[in-house]
Amino acid sequence: MCMRKEGKMDSRYILEVNHMTKTLLPRKKNNLESNEEKKSFTLSDFDFRIEPGYILGLVGKNGAGKTTLIHTILGLYQPNEGTITVNGYDRVKESVKAKKNIAFITDECLFPLDLSPKNIGKIFGPLYDGFDYKMFEGYCKRFSIPMTKCLRKQSKGMKVKVQLAFCLSYDARLYVFDEPSAGLDPIFRKELLELFFEIVDDGTRSIILSTHLTDDLDKIADYILYVEDGKQNFFMEKEELVSKFKLIKGSRGQINYYNKYVVGRKDEDIFSEALVLLPEENFEFRVPVQVSLPKIEDIMVYYMSDKKNVG
Repeated sequence: MCMRKEGKMDSRYILEVNHMTKTLLPRKKNNLESNEEKKSFTLSDFDFRIEPGYILGLVGKNGAGKTTLIHTILGLYQPNEGTITVNGYDRVKESVKAKKNIAFITDECLFPLDLSPKNIGKIFGPLYDGFDYKMFEGYCKRFSIPMTKCLRKQSKGMKVKVQLAFCLSYDARLYVFDEPSAGLDPIFRKELLELFFEIVDDGTRSIILSTHLTDDLDKIADYILYVEDGKQNFFMEKEELVSKFKLIKGSRGQINYYNKYVVGRKDEDIFSEALVLLPEENFEFRVPVQVSLPKIEDIMVYYMSDKKNVG
């Protein structure tokens, strides 16, 4: 877990999601849609909090509900039940104030493609409280962004950099990143992770990072929220999560001895590997096996293949 500065300026949660449920009803059919029946989708009883200065990793299969959850936090959808507060502001009752505290960065550019970064700063900057155009210019220079070249002629990775430079230049408290590393070169991806630490370092801001690059979460996440079939399967500290699981390797017979703890396994000709969910911290492996700590990716790969609940 990354180190935080002592003496946080604000003890409130940056984000509180309290027993939130949201149902998306099927769209009405039109002539352009197939005759296949549309189904509703529900986020059920999400309940979690993020303190200032921390990073939450949001994971789950495609279609699990991660994007719907993000859109509800952003205010694009309103909860059917429960509440969402951002830096103390109710997302529904105080929507304007809550919105001003959120920055959203995605791999799809949200700015008009015919505008240059310079014009984006001049036109959209004044719409955001505390936007600092000089700071925006500084980040654009740091990220090697051509200021006068329209976005349409810039790469996908450069478009992400423009969004990031813009969002870092106003006074947001919750940064929501949806697959921000898509299209980025390895050098800037590494710099992006360092930027995440910069964002939360003063203890007044927090990050939600939705990504399929679980290596990134191993490096920077403090908490992991796993979404499955519209449900909050688990939300816990990354280190606590990793401590609950172990990777074991051995013969099939050795692995079979621990079957009741197995979340998922991979059998090969000679050796087998399995992810086990242990019942206690100081669990004794009576039948000898190789034991190691899993990465987030190991947990996700094996866990997604089963329906066990971490609890």
